Amino acid sequence: EVGLGLAFLRQTADAVGGRLEIESTVGRGTRVFIELPADHVDVPPAGDMVETIGLLVCMGPNGDDGLEMAIVRRADERSYAVSRSELELVLEDVTTVLGRTLLRGFLQSQEDDLWQR
Repeated sequence: EVGLGLAFLRQTADAVGGRLEIESTVGRGTRVFIELPADHVDVPPAGDMVETIGLLVCMGPNGDDGLEMAIVRRADERSYAVSRSELELVLEDVTTVLGRTLLRGFLQSQEDDLWQR
């Protein structure tokens, strides 16, 4: 399977003066960090971040499958972080309808707090 997502992220970061870092460690996984200036005219719209983060967190089977997803969102001095393992401790199964509904509500509250002016 070949993906172009990272190539597009690199191109976007380079075009707008942002930053992209990728770290891979055998047996531990891969960390992808992207930082883009929100006020740059060429930064593409992020879209529905609540839905995007929800989908990323819910990828793969539930339980002890070794898959971890951690996301940190920052805007100015405000930020929040979520990880699949922490969400599963609270919601148990983020792939059920109830789990997804609770996850969406939580993420929406975090996004609202992040962007409040």
